[in-house]
Amino acid sequence: MVGEKALDLYNRAVTLEESGDSEDAIAALNEAIRIEPNFAEAYCLRGSIYRTQRRDPNKAIPDYGQAIAFGADDNNILRMSHHERGLCLCALNLFGEAVSDFTKAIDLAPDDALSAETYFYRAGAYHKTEDDLDKTIADLRQAITLKPDYAEAQNALDTILREKEQREPSAKIKRSLIVVFTLGIASIPFSDVWWHIKYGFKDARSSYSDGEYKGDGKGCAPLFFTTLFHIVFVLVRWIIPYMVCGFIFHVFRLIYLLIAGIVKAIKGQIESSRAKKAAASADSQEGS
Repeated sequence: MVGEKALDLYNRAVTLEESGDSEDAIAALNEAIRIEPNFAEAYCLRGSIYRTQRRDPNKAIPDYGQAIAFGADDNNILRMSHHERGLCLCALNLFGEAVSDFTKAIDLAPDDALSAETYFYRAGAYHKTEDDLDKTIADLRQAITLKPDYAEAQNALDTILREKEQREPSAKIKRSLIVVFTLGIASIPFSDVWWHIKYGFKDARSSYSDGEYKGDGKGCAPLFFTTLFHIVFVLVRWIIPYMVCGFIFHVFRLIYLLIAGIVKAIKGQIESSRAKKAAASADSQEGS
């Protein structure tokens, strides 16, 4: 239980923080923490002042750590501290650690409207640290679900979806390269291949006496070389040509996909530029 004097100092710090007097607010919180060293709310508020008004994430992070340690029984303190420490870590480009803090904050209230902002910032951290568009898109959609009027999340989602669409040609290229090595085999007339295998062994058997192997070893060499000849014939006659044709077909297909991707990217930039110009023009008209 926090003492009355420490609580009064905390309330005074809240008023000073709201008025923008960060220096006196921090002084009041320092005194409150001196009196009550386990005052989780005071640590959380001081961390918030360091983060937002002082722009000093390095000082804010330890305060959030103390708030988490001393506020283990208060979900609101835990969620706020993990969320804001995640923001500090993002400011320091420590996106992997930020994802961990954002996830802990979300786990405390995954479907709460207040978690929409945490989903939004975790999406950005995913994009920075893992370049995982699927996780980024899932978090942005969840943020919009929790807060339908979240314009910033909607704009970010539109941007990420365009980025994913522009990456699609590269994914198609990978799939096509795999197809190149199977297209020829899939296109082979297997009845003809079977004919050569069948008659390859038939020719080999002719070296046996009356169709029976007498055990003198005379048929071994003809069997090996005749069968090898037919296998090579099948490779040269069907498999290699079909694979070459398939390769040429897919090369042209990949060139088309690359050109289509470039054209889409250029169109996207042109549309974005037009939208910015239109917005700037609208703002200038409103100002006049």
